[in-house]
Amino acid sequence: MKINDKHNTGYHTRISTAMDYIQRNLADNRLDGLSLEAIAESANMSQYHFHKVFKSVVGETVADYIRRLKLEKAAGIFFYFKHARITEVALALGFSSPQNLAKAFKQHFNLTPSDVKSLSDKQQLSSLIKKYSKGGNAEESDFSYSSDPHLQILDSKNMTDTTSVDQGSNTVPQLNKPSPLTISNFPAKAVIYKRLIGEHGTGIQDASGELQAFVTENNIVTGDPLVINWDNPEITTPDKCRTDVCLTLLDNSKKPFPFNTQVISAAPHAFIRGVFDLSFNYEQAWQQLFQKIFDQGYQPEDSPCYKILHLETSDPANGIFDVSFCQAIVN
Repeated sequence: MKINDKHNTGYHTRISTAMDYIQRNLADNRLDGLSLEAIAESANMSQYHFHKVFKSVVGETVADYIRRLKLEKAAGIFFYFKHARITEVALALGFSSPQNLAKAFKQHFNLTPSDVKSLSDKQQLSSLIKKYSKGGNAEESDFSYSSDPHLQILDSKNMTDTTSVDQGSNTVPQLNKPSPLTISNFPAKAVIYKRLIGEHGTGIQDASGELQAFVTENNIVTGDPLVINWDNPEITTPDKCRTDVCLTLLDNSKKPFPFNTQVISAAPHAFIRGVFDLSFNYEQAWQQLFQKIFDQGYQPEDSPCYKILHLETSDPANGIFDVSFCQAIVN
């Protein structure tokens, strides 16, 4: 289906809304809310029209998209929870039987749940999935993050409040040296965003420019930029990864069309922060963040990780960026 150019932005906005609706229902295990009728209604479109537009924008049918997200979630569970039973996972993800999950898993990844459980190294998992899955042989992404929000840590430590990530620091950080892990209660944060589907890092600068031009033209007050990463590139192939390029909304009184808004819920967060130049490999910071979360016994929320660019203490003209890498954790 070909969409007229003048309608592209409006359709993209509606489909992003539907994707957000699907994500919320999957995260909350409200599988009964994932009917085509309900999803289309969330986008304020007819079922027939929505089904065609969704495939045109996303590249998958609604059913295939939901099925893939479930299977990717299952892969994360089987890799990180060696004790997880396929019957329990099938029930939690809405498969009619463990046999159906195993069959779908094999068809999608060309691996069995037992194959994934037998792996002990993330690189092995990523390499095998890229090699054998339906989306295999995709190029390695230049930017990724090493997270899986389905990890469970039993015996979580008590969390204490510390200085908020949004507050400044009186200390001078070392260049390219992320700070120790900090735990803080973050308030809810509304953002205006544009969703990108594809390899991490691709299109972010252009999307940021579009957002900035829009809020400037419409006199919408915004704060620090954010980049939200929805998928784990160790499991999701680069062409399917979802990235939201965002600006913090300080003024909710004006309509954001043709862009969408979302709210990052108030929650305890684990984060590391640092000042980085253009030579820094951001993958390293994501790895450090999640390694520290797990080492200190915290449990990540089933929510995406994101990074915040602190504009006031950054110097983009000289390639210096003050960035926080953040993940909500279970209270």
